[in-house]
Amino acid sequence: MKTKKMHQTYLLVMIAVIAISLLSGCSSSKSAMGDSKKGITLRYSFPENQTLKYKTGSDIKQELDIFGQEMIIDIGQYIGYSTTLKAKSKDQNQIQVYIDSMDLSISSPQGDINPDMTSVSGKGFDMTLSSLGAGLDVSEAESIQYEVTPGVKRNVAMTFKFLFPRLPEKSLKIGDTWSMTDTIAEKYENEEVTMIIEGEYVFAGFETINGFECTRISSIISGSRFGKANQQGVDMVSDGTMTGSGTYFFAYKDGFLVKDISSISVDGTLDIQSPQDGSFPMTFVIDNITELIK
Repeated sequence: MKTKKMHQTYLLVMIAVIAISLLSGCSSSKSAMGDSKKGITLRYSFPENQTLKYKTGSDIKQELDIFGQEMIIDIGQYIGYSTTLKAKSKDQNQIQVYIDSMDLSISSPQGDINPDMTSVSGKGFDMTLSSLGAGLDVSEAESIQYEVTPGVKRNVAMTFKFLFPRLPEKSLKIGDTWSMTDTIAEKYENEEVTMIIEGEYVFAGFETINGFECTRISSIISGSRFGKANQQGVDMVSDGTMTGSGTYFFAYKDGFLVKDISSISVDGTLDIQSPQDGSFPMTFVIDNITELIK
């Protein structure tokens, strides 16, 4: 039983690490065209000859009830990174990203895990982002890997894939609303996760953050997630529903993200399909904050 619980715990840790990047971002480019009376058009246009430094912090609290025994896993991830524009066209931003530092800590009933992240710090990659935040290409980041537990590797691509939110095509006035739906699919050697995320957004107003005049965009999030894995011979399937909210602040005169805050809850079940059947309730809460620091 002890070994089985460890297998279950480590799988949940992996699912949670993927979930860290769920809704972790919002973004930028010479953005706002128009004014507050006529309407503002948000577009990414990263500044030339300027480095933007960000930090992203994520906290996950995951709870699992196994045969009446509550298991709690706490996960914290921090990453500091710099972005520099390499090339820009009307609809595309080619950006160079450098990871200044990254830390990951996991606390579970089986003990604490602090993966060695030296293989990540100091590494860089190029990514492409459209003016609306769609069509993000972070494939180069897949080669930057780290080991969470022995034999279980991850790369940083998922973290950066959802840092920058998609922007609405239409011009906005305060009070305007819009909807967006995203499907996220991640596949690793022994597991895969699919999430369908629906967001209801509202242009809530203006606010000055870190000296930048920003649009304040608020959202209500709903959706579903499904995952399956084989961890050391144990087949597992998890599914659940997602709810949450978020707010991001976009420097509309400058064209880049200044701050993004979100909190997401997932309620679901973990099914053990072999070698022994079992179904267990599972919840986790993901809190994220991304900030421009320079």
